[in-house]
Amino acid sequence: MELGEKTKPMKFSVFDRTPNDATKEDMFLGQPINVQRYDQSKYGVYNDLTEKQKSFFWRPEEIDIGRDRMDFNSLPENEKHIFLSNLKYQSLLDSIQGRSPAIAFLPLISIPELEHWTLWWTSFECLAEGTEVLTKEGWKDLKDVTLEDKVAQYDLNTEQVQFVHPLAKIEKYKDGTMYHYVAKNPKQFNQLVTPGHRMPVIKRTGYYNTSRRWFEEARNHEYETYHLAPVSGYLEGTNTLSDLDRLRIATQADGTVSNRYNGVRTGTVPIWFTFSKRRKIERLYTICKNLNFNIRELTTSKGKGNIKDRRKFKVDVPAEYDVLSWKTLNWVDLEKINYRWGEEFLIELGHWDGTFVRGTRRTNIAYSSIIKENVDVVQSVAALCGYSARYKLLEDKRKDTYNDLHTVCIFDRRYKDGQSIEKHAVKYKGMVRCLTVPSGAFLMRYKGVVSVTGNCIHSYSYTYIMRNVLNDPSAEFDDIVINPQILERAKEISKYYDDLIMYGQYYNLFGEGTFEISKQAKDYKMYFNHRIEISKRELMKKLYLCLFVVNVLEAIRFYVSFACAFSFAERKLMEGNAKIIKMIARDEALHLTTTQHIINTLASGAEGEEWKQIAEETKEECTDIFRIAAQQEKDWAAYLFKDGSMIGLNETILCQYIEYITNHRMKAVGLDPIFPNANSNPIPWINAWLTSDNVQVAPQEVEISSYLVSQVDSNVSKDDLDGIEL
Repeated sequence: MELGEKTKPMKFSVFDRTPNDATKEDMFLGQPINVQRYDQSKYGVYNDLTEKQKSFFWRPEEIDIGRDRMDFNSLPENEKHIFLSNLKYQSLLDSIQGRSPAIAFLPLISIPELEHWTLWWTSFECLAEGTEVLTKEGWKDLKDVTLEDKVAQYDLNTEQVQFVHPLAKIEKYKDGTMYHYVAKNPKQFNQLVTPGHRMPVIKRTGYYNTSRRWFEEARNHEYETYHLAPVSGYLEGTNTLSDLDRLRIATQADGTVSNRYNGVRTGTVPIWFTFSKRRKIERLYTICKNLNFNIRELTTSKGKGNIKDRRKFKVDVPAEYDVLSWKTLNWVDLEKINYRWGEEFLIELGHWDGTFVRGTRRTNIAYSSIIKENVDVVQSVAALCGYSARYKLLEDKRKDTYNDLHTVCIFDRRYKDGQSIEKHAVKYKGMVRCLTVPSGAFLMRYKGVVSVTGNCIHSYSYTYIMRNVLNDPSAEFDDIVINPQILERAKEISKYYDDLIMYGQYYNLFGEGTFEISKQAKDYKMYFNHRIEISKRELMKKLYLCLFVVNVLEAIRFYVSFACAFSFAERKLMEGNAKIIKMIARDEALHLTTTQHIINTLASGAEGEEWKQIAEETKEECTDIFRIAAQQEKDWAAYLFKDGSMIGLNETILCQYIEYITNHRMKAVGLDPIFPNANSNPIPWINAWLTSDNVQVAPQEVEISSYLVSQVDSNVSKDDLDGIEL
């Protein structure tokens, strides 16, 4: 219910038809962008930053970290704690920063060059709309997956599958080229991905032998003759299919149950079966005998001509079992099964409600059902036990009396031959999404086709490092979301992001005014009214403060962990890790430059006097944001060194560095320093690592950040040509 006078809402749109000149628009909260044109710009610096970010593109697999495992194992326990704790903290920071700028800022940006930069700032690579992910509850559209779900991650080296919580979820709008990887038979392989999305590749040396395994960005990769693309994995475990599970499968296929019977009086619930095939009758008798369930034959219907006799049976099942649920396959708990159980499940399914397909392998099965959920379960089980399952819909036009038939063909096959996978560049407009999981890859489904796909860079880099030094990093990743030392810092960052996102959505939806909004309570039964006042100025203030929080994250919070990583490398230890962190530090420095430029532009009044006033009004709160962050990082240093220091670095030195860098970053955004005695860098050696051109990263290569292949600068003025004679 509206209480106040409502103004016209901004109504953010991915394409606003109103003609506008972006060079005259405000940086934020002006008219939404329509045409992304870059022949003219209000602030050309963001085009420069975007080009520099493009030139920085890298992959963690380019860096050899083979020696790091030996180095890690030789570290004392206190230094192992320092190393792993920092990786976990950085993983969380990048999980937040990897998706939040696009979600929070993009709907408020009004100039194309800043929009373009923000998209590259959060340049994680993603999957097309309609892509599904296998969770422990079954297949779920990526847009509906949350960090609370458990998804099926895939280990490219071991081919094992494990259900884990995602570390991050990325969502963004994509308008441009994507790559469609599709087999000659589209039911065998189908993925639509962004250019930088990581495709898993296995190189085959013989028909059954594989050698090298790696990820490669879609922009550079085409599957070749000796390449394999994984389409399923193995869920480890030892349990096998029970006779009760076999009876459930038989009931789903051929049984009849009724909700009229609850077993209260008799203690059993009946299931009726009608068969004409002797093998099914014999199989049912065997199962019931093993379970000690009573079975008896009721009637026989005599067939005529080519119609066989039909025999009816009744099975008495103890009332403790929920037989009504057995008419579907929803009783299958994907998280508790394994590849042995799954293989037996598929074979049993073939005996009852399937057909064994011609061929040499007994486990080539075709399964059909009018219930789509049943087929989804079968396809999930197949993907978890090393089989490919190809989905097909057989539509029946007689909808009034008949149902569509859903079918999966199951094959004993873990890979798809690369020679039959084609790559096509396609134009795409719409949302793209991706997940980050510890192993770097997960099981997906697109247009009914199951396969394995990779995830994104920064957060994945920490996974890449951790998997190298630990046999099983899952426990360390699980600790991220419960570690109070880490969560305290995440809370301080996320509250500003969340506040801006919520308020920005209200502003776009309602415009300015005072409103009462119905909100549902946690028990999902009661509703209450929530009064909110929405104003453009308040939104501007929340945006400005959020920019400061982001600036502090990029300016201070990452650097404590960077210092520890580089301190190991100064001792010739964990050098592969340090080179990866160095690449990340280079990216973060570029992001820092951006937030500093935006803040200083707004505070100067270049975007209007109101922004200058907001900058002045929020000076104290912005100072507090720096002060709180510095104190939290000091607390983090105390946590890191609680069991002892490391050579070249300890809590005292690290706290001195925090004070020094905090003062330095505050000056860069027009704030007075808060630590009067922190005027010199206590660890000057870190500057060599933070200068990206100083360290050789890949073999035979020296990175030169100022170099761009085939780069042409069209912004040349007449004055630039003075003094040149022809």
